Amino acid sequence: MPEIRGVGAQILVNNTPLEEYQVEVVDEKTVRCYIASEAGQGFAIKVLNNLNQETSCSIDFDGERMLHELCRASTSPVISEVPISKYESRPMQFALLNISDDDSLLEQDRNAWEKLGLIEIYFRRARIIGETGSMTRREVQPRGVRPVHERSKKAGAHCIGLGSISRNVRPLVFCKATYIDPPEAPFATIEFRYRPKGLLQAQGIIPTPQKNINESSKKRKADVDDIIDLTVPEEKEDLKAVKAQLQASIRQQEALRSRLNRLEGQKGEPSAKRVKREPGIHVPDSGDVIDLTV
Repeated sequence: MPEIRGVGAQILVNNTPLEEYQVEVVDEKTVRCYIASEAGQGFAIKVLNNLNQETSCSIDFDGERMLHELCRASTSPVISEVPISKYESRPMQFALLNISDDDSLLEQDRNAWEKLGLIEIYFRRARIIGETGSMTRREVQPRGVRPVHERSKKAGAHCIGLGSISRNVRPLVFCKATYIDPPEAPFATIEFRYRPKGLLQAQGIIPTPQKNINESSKKRKADVDDIIDLTVPEEKEDLKAVKAQLQASIRQQEALRSRLNRLEGQKGEPSAKRVKREPGIHVPDSGDVIDLTV
């Protein structure tokens, strides 16, 4: 969990914290990191207040203020929905951008999407002075769900959207507070830069898995280790033994040829491989051929 000045935050998916990458302390009041997002995936924000007084958490999605949450001293509440009234809320989720070819969007995109892919949490120390009875119902439309021009170089990125309206189990309680820290100078800021995992890998923020390469290397090493070296060192060779083996091999080959020729002769088939001629036998000039096959 990125922490600074006694406060912290993390993004949860199915109650499990997302892994943070390249956690960086920007200055004495700001820390930021990267997380991998998945379109259609719901998430929640867990905030940590280790201070001995209340803090107010103002949360921006893609550069637009979406909600405020009071965090009492020494607590860590989980925020999973954006309230739209005292009785209704909408869950938070990562979403695909809505790409458009409307050229009128191109100029406004240059400024509007400067903070696309960014969750900002601003902590301000506060003092509760009472509760307010109700909240006027509001229509919430995150900036990220608005159309983006196809040439804005944002294609393939994610944004933050909201799910369907749900009814709160209990009415929400809203408080009035006074702030120690002004809006332009918050006590602390935590930034989460969310991107598709593949994009983070392409940018070198998440290491590319080396599993297959390592396994192949191990397999090749195992294959090499399984090879038995049958080479006999030259200094251990015996010249007489080698000659004896060669002579035995020659005699064995001659015996096999003799057996082969005899078997073929018994079948009445002339051998095409060897003709044995006895010494002193002459082939007549008349051209008659004498079959000397054994």
